[in-house]
Amino acid sequence: MFTTTRENSRDHQSAMSRTICTFLLRISISVLLLSDHSLTIGQPGIIKMPDNAVIVDNGRVGLILPPRSRESDKAFTEALKELKPSLLLIYDADTLLKDTPQIFLSKSVADTIIPMEIVFIENCVKVLPELDGKRSTLLDFGVFDIDGRRYRYKTIQPPDPSDGHIKMMFYFMKDDYSNSLYELGIIFKKEYFDFVEPMIISIAASFEFLEP
Repeated sequence: MFTTTRENSRDHQSAMSRTICTFLLRISISVLLLSDHSLTIGQPGIIKMPDNAVIVDNGRVGLILPPRSRESDKAFTEALKELKPSLLLIYDADTLLKDTPQIFLSKSVADTIIPMEIVFIENCVKVLPELDGKRSTLLDFGVFDIDGRRYRYKTIQPPDPSDGHIKMMFYFMKDDYSNSLYELGIIFKKEYFDFVEPMIISIAASFEFLEP
């Protein structure tokens, strides 16, 4: 069974430089040429780089966020982390939409190694968030391949549909066989679906495991 955990270990800090170099090689040449930009330290465990490339979870994973994204309000983020310790980051997509979508990344850890095929169905598709005794509604889920890489996702409507928000999540596991599961998601107004869907797919395509 997957449970949430907060990892603040410094065990991987000594390898951070190598990790950053590995990730930068996967970013476009235009980013590599931005020699006048220096790395900046944001929240603990997060290193922000040019063009919104970020490395999280003590150097274990990296991803690229939309150009106009920004970190969510610090007090709001910390409050969410108290409620959900598995939360690694939360950003406002800042896409000039009136109701800005929010991007999040979280990590769950199980006691034993479980194949991704089992975890996706049993722990992702079948497990839906609840609020005040009301269960979220599963709108869609599936698996698809792009450029030889497999993506698994689900879309849900929160327990209270009155505000019109829906949530789309992608799931990642190193080598599809691990005790760690990453959930990348975005919360947005459902009328923005056609705009937001390619955005989250693009972010999912940038997600990389940085450790050997």
